[in-house]
Amino acid sequence: MNILNDVHALATVNVEVAQSEIDRVTKDLDEIEPQLESSKKAKAEVGDEIDLTIEATCKDIYQHTRSTLNSAIAHAGDSTLGVPYPGLFGVFDFADDLKEAMLNEISAAVTDCEEHARSKAVGGVNAIKQLGILHLGNEYHDLSFRSDVMFRRRRDALAKEIDLPTELWDLVDWSTLMQRQEKVAGTGMALTLATAVGGRLVGGFGWVDHALSAAKIVGNENLRKLIIPTVILAVVSAAAYVLQQIPQSLPHRLSVKLSAQLDSMDYVHANSTRISSSVRKVLRFPADNLRVGLTRSVEQLGSRRDETLKTRTESQVAFKYFSNLVRNSAHQRTLVADVDLDAHPQAAA
Repeated sequence: MNILNDVHALATVNVEVAQSEIDRVTKDLDEIEPQLESSKKAKAEVGDEIDLTIEATCKDIYQHTRSTLNSAIAHAGDSTLGVPYPGLFGVFDFADDLKEAMLNEISAAVTDCEEHARSKAVGGVNAIKQLGILHLGNEYHDLSFRSDVMFRRRRDALAKEIDLPTELWDLVDWSTLMQRQEKVAGTGMALTLATAVGGRLVGGFGWVDHALSAAKIVGNENLRKLIIPTVILAVVSAAAYVLQQIPQSLPHRLSVKLSAQLDSMDYVHANSTRISSSVRKVLRFPADNLRVGLTRSVEQLGSRRDETLKTRTESQVAFKYFSNLVRNSAHQRTLVADVDLDAHPQAAA
């Protein structure tokens, strides 16, 4: 009876312990299961969000760089960029200085694009960091990011790749001269035959009318005498005008040649791709770090769930075993208690 009482008591305690363990792990599972599902969902959603963030950032950087560089190249010949014109005898030195100034202007535009990309990279890294803190909390391990180490390269690379010789006909830009002549003509400031006759400056094709009017006034004989001096004056004036327009014509001519050479090098696309690709590489580090963290979180929650399920299974087995032991020990104790040791042996038989 004592042995059965002890077995019954121990079995009852173990049933209570097993039931308590089952209740505990069931509660844990109720907490772990939603966390695991949420973590799996977050892993998929955050992965897609990261990819969208990276693609949008890199697309914006590519388009901004392309637009900025195209504009810088297109407007490189709009002025002399602060390069002083030394005169006709120093025109080729002036051209070399203009080339260097244009290349520096374009290189400065590239630098501005890199600065813009650097700020975008910082914003992208911070956005990914916020996603990590939101979904992983204290478990998120932030990576150190130094934007100042981006885009370290030689700044004279463009100057070495460009070969832009100055030719004599680069000194005259007929399209620029015609545009300026039209503007001058509109204000009555062009030199024509009427200038020699009446001191009036008229431009464009209006000189024909003025020439006919002048012929009527001065007569045919006097007009013949004026033709040669007028032609000489016109040639000298035209040459002087062309030479005078070198500071305006030469930058445009050099800009056109520079633009064509840069286009043949695919310079704008190459730099746009280089800068956006650099930012993409930078953003991949925190993105991959966050993905690893989310994967680790899913794996840890999965391991906790598996361990908890294992513990619950073991506790259920123990509960069943000790419940049977409680029932069997109670039954055996009842049988033993029914034995009458004081009865007559024959009666007992």
